[in-house]
Amino acid sequence: MLSNIYLGSYAILWIVITTLFIYKKKTIGIGGFLLIIYSISSFASIIYFNALDGIMKGEAVAIKKEPLLFLFICLNICMLPIYIHSEQLTKLKIHSISSREISFIKIILSIFAPFIIEAFFEMLYVASTIKTNELQEIYSSDDYEISNKLSFIGRYTTWICRRLVYIWPILFFYLFINKENRKYSYLALTAYFVNILYSYSNAARVGIVKLIFLFIIVFLLFWNNMNTIMRKKIIKSGLMISILFIVLLALITISRYSSMKTGLDLIGWISLYVGESHINFCQYMWDLNNTSEGDNMFSLVKTLIGMDAITDLDMRREHWSGVLGIPTHIFYSWIGDLYFDLGRLTTFIFCVAFSVCLELYIRKILRNKTYSLLSIFVMSMSLLIFLFVLCISHTKHIISRSSYCIVLHFLLFADYTVKHLKNIK
Repeated sequence: MLSNIYLGSYAILWIVITTLFIYKKKTIGIGGFLLIIYSISSFASIIYFNALDGIMKGEAVAIKKEPLLFLFICLNICMLPIYIHSEQLTKLKIHSISSREISFIKIILSIFAPFIIEAFFEMLYVASTIKTNELQEIYSSDDYEISNKLSFIGRYTTWICRRLVYIWPILFFYLFINKENRKYSYLALTAYFVNILYSYSNAARVGIVKLIFLFIIVFLLFWNNMNTIMRKKIIKSGLMISILFIVLLALITISRYSSMKTGLDLIGWISLYVGESHINFCQYMWDLNNTSEGDNMFSLVKTLIGMDAITDLDMRREHWSGVLGIPTHIFYSWIGDLYFDLGRLTTFIFCVAFSVCLELYIRKILRNKTYSLLSIFVMSMSLLIFLFVLCISHTKHIISRSSYCIVLHFLLFADYTVKHLKNIK
């Protein structure tokens, strides 16, 4: 009984703050979008807990109020700068785009065009040949490698599209806002779809959801750079394409649900993925007396500075599951992942520091009165982190390494286009 009261109060807190935010701002904006996601997730946690409690015949681990309060406070501390500046962030425009910058981007995309097109059609073929009943086998198999289904060329063209996954939506909107450059924007969009098809072919719902969120985030950041006709066109097209995404997600969900005997009904099964992170944090993470010593989210950082770290994901999970006595393959939200690495006090301090840094960065953007490509990238990555309430963070060493490479490439790209090309006469 108390568990439901605590979970209900937690969900009400999110719903109330969401309602007040939208009422005060008179619009949804970036902050409202984040709050709506958390409201839905917190409500889903109630459904999931009761479904789980029913299966365990009332013996599910009781939910305490303290961990829920800790989650609520930490999450809102991190997102506070977004709440404060939500309206301003959607009103900013991109910096003036010079013809030389555009020409440079067009040349790069023209070079990539054959690779993007090849990767798209090959991934489309692979995705179309996968049967629904195979998706669960793909998800649970340790031996399945999608690269085995790709041609020699396809492995490399797909690799290119995947390495730049966080940049494609930015380039799409960057080019789409100018009618003369719009045909090049569709190349960036096609490369983005390669990643969605890749996620589907790997039966990875997390990948599809993450890519949908990223596209929405970048769309909101570019909001004031588009006129009403452009916005309506993208929203209308987005709604039509979202039907395809829903179908892909439904196929993966149904495949897993049909093959896994969990005792949950379909609603409980869906709520598991939307709301389990709150429950898992309360049941397993809160009472930890030790940490993973940074191996979970900071293994790459530890390796770079010469510290010992377990970089293999499966080995790391097995090791820390045995040491700490908790499951390490389930979702804890990104705050939970930090807690796993840093402990209670240091996680709180990290959240405060993160919020301060984000506030200072946003103020710098507002002083400049325009977005740069780099600031769009940094903001989209920060906002995407907040949405890891629904799924596990990027704890794979190879993914972290790739992410650092993406950041480096984009920094070099932004620096070259924004600074050097302007000096060409």
